[in-house]
Amino acid sequence: MKKPILVQGAENTEINYLKTILENVTEKQIGNHIFLEGIIDDYPVVISKTNVGLISAATATTIGAINYSPIAIINQGTAGGHGKKIHRGDIIIRKGLYKFNKF
Repeated sequence: MKKPILVQGAENTEINYLKTILENVTEKQIGNHIFLEGIIDDYPVVISKTNVGLISAATATTIGAINYSPIAIINQGTAGGHGKKIHRGDIIIRKGLYKFNKF
């Protein structure tokens, strides 16, 4: 069985389109978070609404990672909390990972 892709968004507007193309949908509630399991283009996908805020997003991401062991996590909707050059509606794609030694 293929590992799913976990796609997350803080608000309905960020996940509504994906919900419309998700096939064979099963809804699963884990804690206070809802996960929609299904298929897009013959590939397993899990959609999660994280709600707004760093704690809520971190919680939903952790729950999704533990319960689904996804091959990838796509978290959309974080641009509102970042630099002045990033605006609502922008898409940022990162190819790597930064390690912060200050924390």
